[in-house]
Amino acid sequence: MNSSSYKELEEPLKLIHKKFVSLDEREVRETKPLVRQVLVLLVTYMKEADDIFRELFYGLYFGGSFYHNLKIQNPDEFDIDFLLALPKCSECKILNCKCVEVEPGHVAGFLKFSLKRRFSPKFYEKFCLKGKVQSNLVFNWIKSLVCKALYRFKTEKHRIGTNDFWAVTPTTEISLYTECQPAVKICIKKGQKIIYADLAAAFRLDEHYWPGKSKSNSGFRSNPTNVKQFSIVPFCPKGCNGYWRPSFQAQEKLIISGKQTLKPALRLVKIMKSNLNHSVSSYVLKTLILQEADTFDWKNVCISDAFMFLLKKYVQCLKQGRVEYYWHKDVNLLDYMKKTTITNHCNEVVKLYLKIENGSKLNPLVAAEVILKQSSDYQIFITEWMIWKSQLYKKQISYIENKGVSSVGKQQFDGLRNVLDFFVTMANKKTLLV
Repeated sequence: MNSSSYKELEEPLKLIHKKFVSLDEREVRETKPLVRQVLVLLVTYMKEADDIFRELFYGLYFGGSFYHNLKIQNPDEFDIDFLLALPKCSECKILNCKCVEVEPGHVAGFLKFSLKRRFSPKFYEKFCLKGKVQSNLVFNWIKSLVCKALYRFKTEKHRIGTNDFWAVTPTTEISLYTECQPAVKICIKKGQKIIYADLAAAFRLDEHYWPGKSKSNSGFRSNPTNVKQFSIVPFCPKGCNGYWRPSFQAQEKLIISGKQTLKPALRLVKIMKSNLNHSVSSYVLKTLILQEADTFDWKNVCISDAFMFLLKKYVQCLKQGRVEYYWHKDVNLLDYMKKTTITNHCNEVVKLYLKIENGSKLNPLVAAEVILKQSSDYQIFITEWMIWKSQLYKKQISYIENKGVSSVGKQQFDGLRNVLDFFVTMANKKTLLV
């Protein structure tokens, strides 16, 4: 990739990312320990409420866009799994025995989770139907435990909207917000800060159960990383409660790590999608960089080229109406969307892509117009851009003055001063029509 193809866009995109996309570090420092504090206490109460949970609980997995460094704007949404580990077989007395099976089924991208009664009679009675571990039963079980744990927070109770909040600390409150299998969403409130966390059960499995390991035609990709463990979560196609969705978050985090400009480029595409109110999921966009993680040496690709590359790939996928699931070649991640919706999204993104492609050399701010135009951030960006340009020209003028005006000539120096005066004036006006 030619790293100077869109050099005019480089500084505007960096400023957009810094001011309107990336997370505030102070907010991150405050939010991360707060979420962990709540979850540790929640797990403690869940263990006290249920013997099976206490026996199976392995640990918490902090995943999703925040922990994979793809979150945009605010650290206010988190995805956390209750990792559960299967015990040793009560009869075989070993792990990974043949009493447990996890294998691809007839629904592409999903797995069947089966076990024999002798593996664990109490587990079988609670969660199995005809040898299949029922995802809906496990989801309802976790939901009931979260609700029981929430009721332990009853030192103070406040009514806010339609949710009940219970005190975690004198300044922190927590409530059940909503549910959507496989996750239960809770709301954490501290002062004016409101945080949502999606909590899901996830059975932790090792490489012995990697999907399709013993079947070359399973459709699943082999593990491209050295992380051996993966998990399955209680989400299934309608009417197929014996099926589970595999989760390869740990592998995905490793695949996209250290890719330099690939992540900020994706965040820019995400903020554009958000401002357009498009219904394409964040995971679909994440899949784009999973597919392209090894296409280039991203350390040598500038943000502007990476952004335009991803935007073009996004356009191509919308035109085809297909984004292939990274882990299974037969799964289209856009299948949940209506064709008319995909077409409308495609037409809109194509126009914006062409606007940048055709206008970037004459107007480097065209990217800001495309990415931020639908939000109030656009006018703020223009002011920030004028301030940034003013500071840049001030540094140049100061350097020339120290070196001597004769080094560039009085006419060129006066020209720089006039440009500086223009940017200072425009910045003070706080608005500019592009």
